[in-house]
Amino acid sequence: VDAGTGTITLVASGTILGALSADNASGINLNSNAGTLTATSMLFGEDTTLTGATILVATASDINFGTDPATATLGGAFGITLTASGNATFTDLITLTGTAGSFAFTGNNLTLNGVGTNAIGNTMTVTNAGLFTTYNGGLAPTGADLVVGSDFLQNGIGLNSIGGNITSTNDGISFATGVTLTNNVTMISG
Repeated sequence: VDAGTGTITLVASGTILGALSADNASGINLNSNAGTLTATSMLFGEDTTLTGATILVATASDINFGTDPATATLGGAFGITLTASGNATFTDLITLTGTAGSFAFTGNNLTLNGVGTNAIGNTMTVTNAGLFTTYNGGLAPTGADLVVGSDFLQNGIGLNSIGGNITSTNDGISFATGVTLTNNVTMISG
């Protein structure tokens, strides 16, 4: 999908035969319409706003928000569920607001590179087979920080490389596997 300089609005569920690539727009509105949007891989090359609860499945590869060096934010007042046979990478900040703003990932590696506050309004669950990484900001005072309204739960078999602070404002923080801190990290549970 290439909208030139316009906004892409994608309200769909079902299967795309091949890869989904949404780029070259002033923004992307995304909603899987209470169903599941499936493709072999997914690339969202511009800032993306969830306009409804969204479930994304990449059957053969990765889900990427932004491409290096271009960045793309993810925001909205809805939740997102990501399942990737490969990896999921976020190049910029995630801001999912309100009680519906949950984040769930199942896949290999999950990388959050957005330096500053990545805000998840409700729960965040990371079921990783590979490495879960929050960028350390180049050892700056702040990295890819997480502020989660409810529980933060890492329950995969993969390891964790944490470079940003993690705050759960109302509940707990839990890791099932080993954590390597790559910066001066603070973890606060509510």
